[in-house]
Amino acid sequence: MFLTYSCMRRSIPDLLAAVRMSIEAPFAPEVAPTFDASIDVLVSRASSLYSLPAVAAEVLELTNNPRVDVRALKECILRDPALTAKLLRVVNSSLYGLSRKVSDLNQAIALMGIKPLKLLVLGFSLPEGLFVEVAREQLNWYWKITLTRAVAAREISEQLFKRPGDDAFIAGLMQDIGVLVLLGQLREPYAKLVSQVIENGSDLCEIESEALGFDHTTLSGALLEHWNMPRQLASAVAHVHQGPLAELVDTSTTNLLHVLQLANLVTELVGCHRLNVLPKLLKMGELYC
Repeated sequence: MFLTYSCMRRSIPDLLAAVRMSIEAPFAPEVAPTFDASIDVLVSRASSLYSLPAVAAEVLELTNNPRVDVRALKECILRDPALTAKLLRVVNSSLYGLSRKVSDLNQAIALMGIKPLKLLVLGFSLPEGLFVEVAREQLNWYWKITLTRAVAAREISEQLFKRPGDDAFIAGLMQDIGVLVLLGQLREPYAKLVSQVIENGSDLCEIESEALGFDHTTLSGALLEHWNMPRQLASAVAHVHQGPLAELVDTSTTNLLHVLQLANLVTELVGCHRLNVLPKLLKMGELYC
């Protein structure tokens, strides 16, 4: 599944050292980066690479209102011509089977419905083909795992927790955006580390914590908070690797956290074929729901 590099035989410690050098690069030689400083630098850099804050965050805010202001939603989307074109392309695809083409965004929004529109906007706002030359195989793995988790989170939320699944789907979609940031900013050293870790069946978050002092889900949570995404989304993502009895600020946030934790185990079982997680999945499922 993963790209074979000429130097892939390097040990994990060697790759860790290369990743550490990459994360320290933004700092002056005499300044040792701290945990918070490293996170802040990565988040600030990512803000210039991703289109998510510009439109998607506002779309999320508008669509979270029970009475959606469709006019404001349209005006928001129109600020991003590329996004507008993508949405119209979806509506005019065979998926909707329309007899005539739609060119009006108001009509497109009405045909899609608010919830599917929200998911599409967030999905389209994630970067496409980001540094494919460096990390094509890692990106393929990323999308496979991410979409498996997002679908699992939605189904778990709806079927087991009896709650709407849209927020859970979005949380599953956004949980590993920190991987994209690290691939984009640390490039080849991190790409090689990801390949080696997954090939060995190691825990990527543990290896990241050793190399960087934090893992990609912590970075994802910080990025979502920086983008003014809903607090419960950022908090659940940032704490997803806490223990099974983790409790957050409020019940809704804790429920989302528990859904994500279960979805991660389902993803390991189904997407990565790790049968050894099944006992933990069953135990945690009994505990939560």
